[in-house]
Amino acid sequence: MIVADSSYLVERIVERRAEFAEEEFLAPDFAIPEVINAILVQHRILHMLKDGRPYVSALFEAVDADSLRLVKVTESLAREAYEIALRNDEVIYDCIFVALALRYGGDLKTVDRRQAQVYAKESARKNAGDPSR
Repeated sequence: MIVADSSYLVERIVERRAEFAEEEFLAPDFAIPEVINAILVQHRILHMLKDGRPYVSALFEAVDADSLRLVKVTESLAREAYEIALRNDEVIYDCIFVALALRYGGDLKTVDRRQAQVYAKESARKNAGDPSR
């Protein structure tokens, strides 16, 4: 399973105009408003998009088709992300995606270099059987 962070979802929908049908993605439910906000910023503030509405529709089409599965952030997932954030001096939002990828044994797709580094570090820690994980 591929976990897609909000930055990757925006890049995939807006910049690459890629469909989701060929792969299945997983994301925490809060990614939806994050992606919509990024689309709105590109439309209204940066004027990179003539109209963001079709991109919002594409996002929900992916959800409706189960190409983008949304996961509720539970207490256990939040606790895992919290520990990752503490170890790496990072924000909880990014670490939720990392924890989700680690939990499901999938890959993390992100355009955020720091988040990718945290994922690589935590993935190596998990594979080494570090008990503090």
